[in-house]
Amino acid sequence: MRRLALALCAFGIAAGAAGDPVAADPAAPGCTADRMEAAPLTVIEPCTAALRASDLSAEKRAELLFVRGRAHHRTGNLDLAEEDYEAALKLVPENEEIYLALANIDFRRGQDTQALERIQKAIAINPASPRVLRSIGAVFSSAGQADSALRFLNSALRIDSKEPYALLLRSQIYAQKRDYERALADADALVAIPPDEINRNAFLDNEGRQRDFHLVALTHRAGLHESMGNYDLAESDFDAAVAYKSSPFALLERGEFLAGRPGKEAAALRDLDAAIRAEASAPRAHYARGVALTNLRRYAEAAKAFDEAVKLQSPFPAAYRMRARVNLELGKSEAALQDFVTALRQDSTLMRQIMPALSGGGYWPSPEIPTAINAELRKAILKCLVDRKCS
Repeated sequence: MRRLALALCAFGIAAGAAGDPVAADPAAPGCTADRMEAAPLTVIEPCTAALRASDLSAEKRAELLFVRGRAHHRTGNLDLAEEDYEAALKLVPENEEIYLALANIDFRRGQDTQALERIQKAIAINPASPRVLRSIGAVFSSAGQADSALRFLNSALRIDSKEPYALLLRSQIYAQKRDYERALADADALVAIPPDEINRNAFLDNEGRQRDFHLVALTHRAGLHESMGNYDLAESDFDAAVAYKSSPFALLERGEFLAGRPGKEAAALRDLDAAIRAEASAPRAHYARGVALTNLRRYAEAAKAFDEAVKLQSPFPAAYRMRARVNLELGKSEAALQDFVTALRQDSTLMRQIMPALSGGGYWPSPEIPTAINAELRKAILKCLVDRKCS
């Protein structure tokens, strides 16, 4: 199941501003939370202008700084966002939402210790905040402690049953546990939140790009249906996502799904070609395009698609493994071997996966995992690759 939204995203930027949301008023024309949520770039200049006033109260200045900081955050300017958050925090040091926003930046930079310190401060200020609770849940989830994560996520959702990050993360954890009934119930609740409401919460993916949260909800549920083998329901959700917003993200998600469905490859290529025209540097799109072309036996075109995928992303073991398969079909056995060895070096689990076939096929004397990829092992792998019964 594809999962764009990982635990990191559950530290999403807080929905509310410091104190009460900034309402439209003569002191801050255009610097409002509502406008920031709809079009973050448009509030930066109005907020900057409003902050030049010398007669602002500490609370009002903090509100304006937080709105501008969130706009910078949502548009990927983390340094400027941090500056505004820190300035706001000096004025209103007892606001847990600012600590959570700063923790989000810390986690994205890999500064886990500092992020946890921020979250602890947020807990001390408001331990009953659902956003604080789901942030703690995300910490436990990232640490692989699913049961502890669920306790905090459950608490968050008892306070706010529509807290979107908590619903998404709990659904993901249930899916990992193969408790699909509960995972789907949370996904249904997430999809049911109206787009205008759910998108008041910024959803930033792991690369810091803002995504439409309703699209994320639809594609997450589609992925659950796919994992459960409910392919018609999965396709229906992907169709709904594209109908709602035919963005490169939605087209890529549906194209990836269709690329692996027999008889759907041509439709997959239409989606993926459109996604690539909009975002040519998306390695996942080129990889999925290669998969669809491979299934259509258009091997030379598939090889070019995988070439683009590995050029754009490193490491990318799945793309190297697929290109190895394609090179075999094109009669390029040495190139296939080199690609497969590259995949082995990039993915530490792959050797364990192939050893039963190597040893069971008589190409390697022992099922034990080799400590090095030497000439003898390369010969064995090549023989196995050429033998369709082995590979």
